[in-house]
Amino acid sequence: MKKVLFVQGSLRKQSFNRQVQAAIVEEFGDSVEVSELDYSELPLINQDVEWPTPAAVAKVRERVMAADAIWVVTPQYNASFPGHVKNLFDWLSRPVEQGKPATAIKGKKVTVTGIGGKTATAQMRAALSSLLRFIGMDTMDEEGTGYAVNGSAWMSNVVELSDE
Repeated sequence: MKKVLFVQGSLRKQSFNRQVQAAIVEEFGDSVEVSELDYSELPLINQDVEWPTPAAVAKVRERVMAADAIWVVTPQYNASFPGHVKNLFDWLSRPVEQGKPATAIKGKKVTVTGIGGKTATAQMRAALSSLLRFIGMDTMDEEGTGYAVNGSAWMSNVVELSDE
């Protein structure tokens, strides 16, 4: 059975991107094994602490290497992707063993999805897809899939928040 590892870029528990990820997972049903990568303990990328490999980095790399494909579901921040997502892929693009070129993600299949405003996260998807290709991942489509939240959905959330 194929293994798909989700990278969730939203830190909010009930974010639109988490809801999209849940819908994708539901669509898979029992056809693939899915899980979400916990990368919350990764240190900021820093060559001064790269060797020996920090335990949190080794754990994330192992999970990524065990997956058949990665699916990144993330919001768009200032026309790009969140910094913690960049930090994750910076660590994954570094060598697994000191002095050797092999990384945890070279040739790994990946796709990107995001939900946001009227641009449907187009700028984020373009920027992230470019980075993923640059670090040697096999992007399954040019710039992933984006969804736009309609204005009424945004407004209902604003109203719900103001009532609390």
